[in-house]
Amino acid sequence: MNAVDIQRGCDTVLYLVGLARGGSLSGFEAPGIDDTIASSARVIQLAGRLGPIDAIVVAVPSSMFVGDEAEDRLQDVAWLQPRAQRHDDIIASARSRAGLMPVGFGSVFSGTKALERVV
Repeated sequence: MNAVDIQRGCDTVLYLVGLARGGSLSGFEAPGIDDTIASSARVIQLAGRLGPIDAIVVAVPSSMFVGDEAEDRLQDVAWLQPRAQRHDDIIASARSRAGLMPVGFGSVFSGTKALERVV
């Protein structure tokens, strides 16, 4: 998935926070990565090659991470720091419940199918 694919068809993208063994994070929820967006971190289950996988995702507007304005924001420490901290907070909260493989800040996918192809 690249930025052009996301720009063409998606107003909302899935921001990936981390992955865990399927079923280990059932019911997990946490505040999202941005206070100005009414979206929380939640778990979706993916079909992995070796079995089910729990993916912690946050639905965010594609414009947050894609496009010229997004590129400028991603260089702005004042914008980036609180969102990166929220990303880390979600990881810490999930790790208190299960083993988790964190994913780097800013990993976005056009939807569940695109995420599942990568996982």
